[in-house]
Amino acid sequence: MSEILDPGNPGPDVIKLEGLRLLCTLGMHEWERHVNREVCLDLALHTDISAAAASDKIEDAVDYSGVIKRISEFVIGSKFNLIEALAEGIAAECLSLPGVTRVDLKVEKVGASEIASRVAVEITRPRLASS
Repeated sequence: MSEILDPGNPGPDVIKLEGLRLLCTLGMHEWERHVNREVCLDLALHTDISAAAASDKIEDAVDYSGVIKRISEFVIGSKFNLIEALAEGIAAECLSLPGVTRVDLKVEKVGASEIASRVAVEITRPRLASS
């Protein structure tokens, strides 16, 4: 049986940004505070793309090049102890973008352990309704 789509309630549209590699200060050990650590990000931004698809204009879209610039500047300028705190900060940046209703995020800290190539945190955060 085929699913009938309700035009008044479109399914979730997702813009994915995968494999974003950045350097930042991240770690709780004193030596980590003095070196740049590589992190790798995968983001899924939930939004309604119907206006952008209809107009074919960047003004109606979540501009992913702008998102990459904004997230890159945030991460590069950050100085978190924990990967969890970095992930929450990135999610908050994404949710402050107009049209983004939810973000799914994976943050990997490359070389975080001698016996694991990466340590990762995955979170999903919805935009909270205004009070």
